Amino acid sequence: MIFMDLTYHTEKSMSTPKNSLVLVHQNIGGIISKIEDLQEFFCNGKIYPHILCFSEYHMSRDDVHFFGIENYVLWSNFSRSTFQKGGVCIYIRNDVFFNYFDFSKYGKENTLEICAVQIVTTEERMIVMCEYRSPSGDFNHFLRLLDMALLSLNKPSIEIPICGDFNVDNLLSCHHKQKLSLLLGAYNMMHTVGISNLKPSHRVNIFST
Repeated sequence: MIFMDLTYHTEKSMSTPKNSLVLVHQNIGGIISKIEDLQEFFCNGKIYPHILCFSEYHMSRDDVHFFGIENYVLWSNFSRSTFQKGGVCIYIRNDVFFNYFDFSKYGKENTLEICAVQIVTTEERMIVMCEYRSPSGDFNHFLRLLDMALLSLNKPSIEIPICGDFNVDNLLSCHHKQKLSLLLGAYNMMHTVGISNLKPSHRVNIFST
C-alpha cells in the first residue's frame, strides 16, 4: 500500500506501481471550495487514489448530501454539530469494495473526530481510520478515546492505517509525542508519514500496523 499527503506531492511524484492500493490524506481546510481543484489535480496527474482521507473538511451533516467528488463515494465522516469547521471524512473510489465502520461512540468534537472504513481487495484487507484533534482538545481524553477505538477492532491480522492531523509535532521531542507513540506502539503501529505543515499548528501524520 502507498501512503501520500497531497500538500507535498507534485503530479510527477504521484506516479505509483501498478496494482498498488493508494491512500491519500490532506488537511483540506474546507473541502467544498476545493472539490474542482482536487478533481483537476487527479486528472492532470492521471491518478485516481483508491482512498481519500480529509481532516478539517468543514462540512455539516446537511452539506454532505449536496457535495461530492466525481468517481468517489463519501462513505464515512464525522461532522461537528456544536462547534464550527473541523470534521473528518473518507471518500472511496467507486470500484473499491468496502464496509462501513461505526466509530461514532468514540468521537467527540475537538477531542477525537474519527471515522473509518474496511477495505477488501483480492490482495489486502485493512481498516482505514481518519482522525482530527483540535489543539484545544483534551489530549489525555483524546488518547483514551483512541485507545478504546483501537481496542474495539481486535483484528491483529488486518492492516490498520491511521491518518489525520493530531496536532502533535513528530519532528520535535515533546510529552504529547511520547504518549501518542507509546499508545500506538502498543498496537504495533509505526510512524509511516510525518509532516509539519506550512501552518505551524498543523501536524499531519500517517501511522500503520
